[in-house]
Amino acid sequence: MLVLKLVGSALVLAAAVAFMAYVYALVRRFDQRSVERFGHSFLSKAKLVLVGAAGALLHGGAIWRQSLATGGDALNGAVLMALGVAILVALGVGNFRSTDRRYAAVGTGLQFALVPLVFQLGVSLLMLLVLAGVVAAFASVKPVWVVNR
Repeated sequence: MLVLKLVGSALVLAAAVAFMAYVYALVRRFDQRSVERFGHSFLSKAKLVLVGAAGALLHGGAIWRQSLATGGDALNGAVLMALGVAILVALGVGNFRSTDRRYAAVGTGLQFALVPLVFQLGVSLLMLLVLAGVVAAFASVKPVWVVNR
């Protein structure tokens, strides 16, 4: 029975990975077609950075807004959330100005769907950098001096 569970889990995992690869290929194809038709990329590095920044502002604002119970100011959180929404609205307006309505609607929907994913990826990478810095700080690496040249 355990073997059947393991094989079933492996098959489900393989199907999930195949589905994600298929969706990724579709999204990349859509973005390439948008670049060919309009010269506008929905998933450029700069736009993904803006999407991640908007996600960070929305998440940070939500946490700050909930800190009202501990004596925090809810207005600060609302302002951060408004800045995040403003970034997303600016991205959407730019998309609608650069492409036709159909492409803009789909591309903007993709960007908005990527907000939590890009934010979580950024947080994970930041945590890895902090961990590497802590390890380097406690590694007690001594400088090497070359005496004979």
